[in-house]
Amino acid sequence: MGNQARPSISIIIPTLDEELSIGFLIKQIQQVMKEPEDTEIIVVDGGSIDRTAEIARNFGAKVEVVPRGHGLGSAMRLGAESARGSILVFIGGDLAYNPFEIPGLAEPILAGSADLVLGSRFMKGSVTHAGAVAVTGRLAATFLSYLALILFRRKITDLTTSLLAIRREALTSTEIIEQQQPFTQLILLGLQRRLRIREIPVTYGARPSKARPVHKLWQSFLSLFKARLGVAP
Repeated sequence: MGNQARPSISIIIPTLDEELSIGFLIKQIQQVMKEPEDTEIIVVDGGSIDRTAEIARNFGAKVEVVPRGHGLGSAMRLGAESARGSILVFIGGDLAYNPFEIPGLAEPILAGSADLVLGSRFMKGSVTHAGAVAVTGRLAATFLSYLALILFRRKITDLTTSLLAIRREALTSTEIIEQQQPFTQLILLGLQRRLRIREIPVTYGARPSKARPVHKLWQSFLSLFKARLGVAP
């Protein structure tokens, strides 16, 4: 990609100590994108103590750094500020989500039929590997989905996904303020603004989360009600 070329798609990868996976992930993204010169890959490192940032640079990614402990929201905000593409794709650096899903996320936005596209782990056609989502996680997702349906009259099967694409004009980077659950915050902003939201089924094979399910559910529950009342999520 030439220095003056403006990419259509910016793929933003927040990372923390992902030296074992980041190089492979970047290589897969480069392989799957049909027009790599029209894509930029931005790795936002959250202060890794391993070689994550070095490996990402060696594989051709643009690397930004936020101080350790500043949270996922800070990493996503910096990535959005650094991105030059008209479509922003967010994906974690741990290979929990398959990067081969990225073109499917971007396509509805490129076609002008969606503003926000979510990779759902729970809709028909999705594949979730055994043990990737705890029973409590599935129950929480179902509860939040029904709550969103009641509050916004919109069916969203996965309000806590960490794989999504959004049209650049639908988001200003300063709006990413939630540090613990910024992905959920973006989805709630989309519901608040009545953006055209689509979901596509994806494959998910994450390692077990260290997050406390009840605490995460409570945070999402409060965010849903704040969004419905018109308060920034």
